Amino acid sequence: MTPIDEHLAALPEPQRTTLEHLRDSLRQLLPTAEEKLSYRMPCFAVQGKAVAGFESFREHCSYFPHSGTVIAQAGPLPAWADADAGTLRVLPLLAPGH
Repeated sequence: MTPIDEHLAALPEPQRTTLEHLRDSLRQLLPTAEEKLSYRMPCFAVQGKAVAGFESFREHCSYFPHSGTVIAQAGPLPAWADADAGTLRVLPLLAPGH
């Protein structure tokens, strides 16, 4: 079991399932990236540089693109999400499938 597997296994539902789905999506988008913990949060790194991170918080899950331009390019957000320049917050209980 990897450190990220252990990290996710310790999370409550629906945060665990939400972040496992995000992790799977990031794996598809970044097939050569290294998975690691950075600042005790799961992330994907390319050539040693973190390019995407994620974490669970009490009432939401967050995606950190490690770039100030990614979220702005995403377009309108659904009602179950909120964002600023560096963070996309998902309210798992409101997201589809939960």
